[in-house]
Amino acid sequence: MEYCANGVEPCLSQATLEMLQTWVQENPSFDSPTVSSAAQSDPGLVRFREHLAKSQVHALMAYPLIYRSTSLGWLVIQQCVPYYRWNESDLTLFSVACGHLATALETLRSFTELQALAFKDSLTGLNNRHFLKERLGVEISNAQRLHYPLSLAILDVDHFKRINDTYGHPAGDTVLRKLGFLLRTNVRKGTAVARWGGEEFLAVFPNMELGVAAVIMDRFRERVPQTIHVEGLAVTISAGLAQVRSDPGATVEQIQVRLLEEADRNLYAAKRNGRNQVCWDASASSGLTGAAPFVDTGQPSRAVSLPF
Repeated sequence: MEYCANGVEPCLSQATLEMLQTWVQENPSFDSPTVSSAAQSDPGLVRFREHLAKSQVHALMAYPLIYRSTSLGWLVIQQCVPYYRWNESDLTLFSVACGHLATALETLRSFTELQALAFKDSLTGLNNRHFLKERLGVEISNAQRLHYPLSLAILDVDHFKRINDTYGHPAGDTVLRKLGFLLRTNVRKGTAVARWGGEEFLAVFPNMELGVAAVIMDRFRERVPQTIHVEGLAVTISAGLAQVRSDPGATVEQIQVRLLEEADRNLYAAKRNGRNQVCWDASASSGLTGAAPFVDTGQPSRAVSLPF
């Protein structure tokens, strides 16, 4: 990051970074600043003299940013006024400022890490339910504002309780980790995926018609038993899909609830009808070429493999 006083042109470039990194590495000091009062005539900076002159840098001072004996980086001050010499007050001011800056940077880093942990599922490494609810609200708002489709899938491991009861919870955890990785690596960029809870996972497909999302999820369903096994037995999944429906009078929260409820109903329809299948309401999408028509009898509509 670079901050310039009024009338000073920015000069933070790759060449400047290389110069500063070389200078700091050759003059390591974690107790006091490294100072070059006449940078353009400094023997240690002779190879960078042309760059210093071009950038109008006349003096340099580098302060280490130390937090509890740990180095976080450097604050470099470049003096662009010729013949000015830093005095003791300047050095004290920068020293105090660097102490506060190091504390602020460490606090920000810790907060960012805690925030990331709050949105992560510790078992699978995917985002968790809390994150997905926040993200889904944003995606619904975007879909309404920009008038594009938004599809959602809830998927569930078939007979997961049987896996835990027969092979133990470590085997169940392994299945969930592998499924999470497979889901994250088999959806297009921009798709939000999360562990919804237990053995349920959720995927949000922005700007995607329900029929296309159904094809993707059915291909994923076929890949799961080819990839994930427990004691030689293939693991299967079921999935329910839904798409945001136009409702000008509804709030984002109401649309979100309806979307989740519809996807959940379709998931249970897939479960009732034999598992290892994808179920969705074909009438909810405007572009379902190749999709089976929806019949409201509890029987699932199946995604079919379409060539892309």
